[in-house]
Amino acid sequence: PICWGRNSQGQLGSTGAGSYAPTPVQVAGTTRWKTLAAGYAHTCAIATDGVAWCWGAGASGQLGNGQQPNVAATPVAVSGGRTWVALAAGYSHTCGIASNERAYCWGDNPDGQLGDGTTYTTRTTPVEVGGNKRWKAIAAGDSHTCALTTDGAAWCWGFNAYGQVGDGTSGAGTTSADRSTPVAVSPGTTWASITAGYMTSCAVSASGAASCWGQNGRGQLGNGVDYADRSTPMARSEEHTSELQ
Repeated sequence: PICWGRNSQGQLGSTGAGSYAPTPVQVAGTTRWKTLAAGYAHTCAIATDGVAWCWGAGASGQLGNGQQPNVAATPVAVSGGRTWVALAAGYSHTCGIASNERAYCWGDNPDGQLGDGTTYTTRTTPVEVGGNKRWKAIAAGDSHTCALTTDGAAWCWGFNAYGQVGDGTSGAGTTSADRSTPVAVSPGTTWASITAGYMTSCAVSASGAASCWGQNGRGQLGNGVDYADRSTPMARSEEHTSELQ
C-alpha cells in the first residue's frame, strides 16, 4: 500500500519516522497487500497470503508482534501464525478476524476493548475475544470495538461512557458501564455492516436502515432530533442512510 500524512511514529510504514508526508509514500518492503486498517498512530494490513502486519506506534502492544516498541517504522508480522480476513485499528488497540471466523484483539486495554474479559491488561499478541462466537466483520473505535457474527447479530465491548457499546447502559466518569466481553446490540436485529468512531458506533441493518448510538454532543448520530447521547441504536435521518452502504 501507499500512505501519506503524519508520520511522527512511523505510521506511514516507510524507511523511517518523520513529521509529515504530504504526498503518498510506498510502505517498505515488497509484500503484496489486500486490505488495510489505520488507527490513531499505527497501521495494519493483510498481505495476499493472509498474514497480518502492523507498523507505527507500538508502546501499547498494538502492533501484535509480542513487543512494545515506541516506534516500528516498517511492517512487523503479527504473532500467532494465523491467516486473517479482516482487521480494525483503534486509538491504541487492534482487532481482527482470522480465517477460522474467530475474533482476536491486542494492544491497550484499560476499558476492556480487547474483549477477553480483562481490563488494564496490555496484550502484545492476539487474544481471542470472549463468547465463543463466529464473526464476519469488525470495527474499532477509539477505545471500544464492535463486530458482527456470521448470523448478522451485532456485538460491542470496551469503553462505554456515552453508550457506544449499545446495550442500553452508559456511565460517563465511571468504569461500571464498560464492557470487557461482547454485549448484544439490539437483539433480534440482523445487521449487514458496522463501523465505530471516536465515541460512537453505527450500523446498517439487513433492510438497509442505518442506526447510530453513543456520543451525540455534535450531532454525530445524525438522528435529526437532538444532541442527546444514545445507549441503543437510533435511526439516522433518511437522507444520511446511503452514506454507510
